[in-house]
Amino acid sequence: MEKNRIFANRYELKELIGSGGMAEVYLAHDRRLNRDVAVKVLRSTLTHDPVFITRFKKEAVASASLNQPNVVSVFDSGDEAFVDEKGNVVHRPFIVMEYVMGKTLKDILASHGKLSVDDSLEILEGVLKALSYSHSKGIVHRDIKPANIMITSSGSIKVMDFGIARALEDVSGNLTQTQAVVGTAQYFSPEQAKGETVDARSDLYSAGCVLYEMVSGVPLFKGDNAVSVAYQHVQEIPELPSKINPDLPKNVENLIMKSIQKNPDLRYQSADDFISDLQKVRKGREIKTNPAQSVKATQVMSPVVSSPLQLNDATTQVQPTPALTKTGLSSNQKIAILIGSIGAALLIAGLVIFFLFFNKPGGGDAGDIEVPNLSVAQTSVQACSMLQDVKLICDLTTTTDPQIADGMFIKQDPAAGQKVKQNSVVKVYFSTGPSSAEIPQLEGKTEVETKSLLEDAGLVLGTVKKEDSGSVYEGQVTRSEPPAGEKLSKGDKVNVWLSTGKYKLPDLTGLSRDEATSSLAGVNIQIAFENQDSKLPEGTVVKQTPKPGSVPQGSTVTLWIAETDDRVVVPTVEGLDRNVAQNTLAELGLVVIVESQMSDAVGSDKAIGTDPVAGTQVEQGSKVTLYISSGPPEPELPIDQTVTP
Repeated sequence: MEKNRIFANRYELKELIGSGGMAEVYLAHDRRLNRDVAVKVLRSTLTHDPVFITRFKKEAVASASLNQPNVVSVFDSGDEAFVDEKGNVVHRPFIVMEYVMGKTLKDILASHGKLSVDDSLEILEGVLKALSYSHSKGIVHRDIKPANIMITSSGSIKVMDFGIARALEDVSGNLTQTQAVVGTAQYFSPEQAKGETVDARSDLYSAGCVLYEMVSGVPLFKGDNAVSVAYQHVQEIPELPSKINPDLPKNVENLIMKSIQKNPDLRYQSADDFISDLQKVRKGREIKTNPAQSVKATQVMSPVVSSPLQLNDATTQVQPTPALTKTGLSSNQKIAILIGSIGAALLIAGLVIFFLFFNKPGGGDAGDIEVPNLSVAQTSVQACSMLQDVKLICDLTTTTDPQIADGMFIKQDPAAGQKVKQNSVVKVYFSTGPSSAEIPQLEGKTEVETKSLLEDAGLVLGTVKKEDSGSVYEGQVTRSEPPAGEKLSKGDKVNVWLSTGKYKLPDLTGLSRDEATSSLAGVNIQIAFENQDSKLPEGTVVKQTPKPGSVPQGSTVTLWIAETDDRVVVPTVEGLDRNVAQNTLAELGLVVIVESQMSDAVGSDKAIGTDPVAGTQVEQGSKVTLYISSGPPEPELPIDQTVTP
């Protein structure tokens, strides 16, 4: 994929940081919110497979519904149009996620081997908290493994990839084997391996497998292929982790062994129960264990025919030695050898039967394979998986069918039960539903892309109009009528509106600075601020440039913000009593200096005036002289008048 490609006119791809069987993950920059994000994009080879597209979109829905510190957050989702090598427009769904700086637990185990008990328990507690939350929301993860557990640079634990997560109500029914066997073989539960009902306890088994690997440095089971590992989850008794790590505390081993019980009823019944015991172990406290819950005591599915020769773990009682026959063996010994031979033969026969069953040959000649019944598969992926399991080639075709719902099986050729040679092609038909068409997501697409998308969906581009938009670039679709997601009959028209590349700027005067900024959020408009003295409340928009109306996207809008005026006007205090005048000036933040002055016009101890005079604007804290009348001057005596006693 091109570097610096922009998704949804917003997310600029920087570099590939991870990939898997279904998707690629890129480091990207969110231009709108100015932050780094991770963008997960469906692989180009899967863009024509409706099953994988649906699964990818379900991941976005499942992850977006989870808001918990130990779950990687999902911010956005959509799909982006591409032109392939043949010139066809294809769509690749994408999910925008929290960008987590750190490493996967898989990478850490690969470089460090086993981890310390303290670190292992701390990591598992974070995983279990994520599972407790997702289970409370009715979502089973179904693929807990080290590759889906992130350790951030700050030490936080994050669970990611809900790509095969399913709602509890979706997995509570009767599931076929192909429906349930999803996940990673080294970590999925026995019920997943056998195609049985999967619930929250399956995630707890997988979590136990992860803990086993963290403290021992090796997976619970290993094998040459996924089938071999799946068989061991169902059938084999795992090696005690203390045999691999002799320093492992017994309490930790008890925690692990309870979590990996093959019978779900003997495991922890909820993530909270698991967390409770884990916290006790971290504090050095004992946890309750039931000897009956030992993995050895768990009944497992036996592949062999039942035999009269039974082994018992109990102490063998010594029997009296019977009389010997001429052969030197007692009759009981002869019988024992005979029974043992029969048992061995039955064991070998049973193993052969199990091998043939597990590899699903069709019986008959070695080269003949019985075509499985694909009607039990509820997705095309499951149907093809069933064929691949028996070494047949899947030729998948989708077609409309007025009677069969979208995504459901229609027919197969050859029919179920027929014998064919290995690597034969089996044609499988799945329905796309009746001949109705769903309007695709068109926002942000060009007129050419829109026309192509509608034609691919069996629809026709109708009228094209233009309208202002603050977030959709010029020439791209702002909306459609009917809107995306609605279904029409094939051949119907869909009207669209294209952006003029301009934005209808509203009147922002009178709003607060925050209100004005919020009203322009998500709009391709730059904002500049200037301060202006005003009698309006501080922080209010006094004026704006340009004025309200249509402006080009990317324009800069300057807002003048009212600023508090620190200057005050010297009031008129003439005739006021001394104290009243002095207080009037002081309340305005002025420093008052009092001076006496004789006055014929103003009575004694009253204000004559100020310096600066009344009406003058001065800064708060300025000095103002207050003149107070000391009364009229005393009369002068005539010069020639003589005063005699």
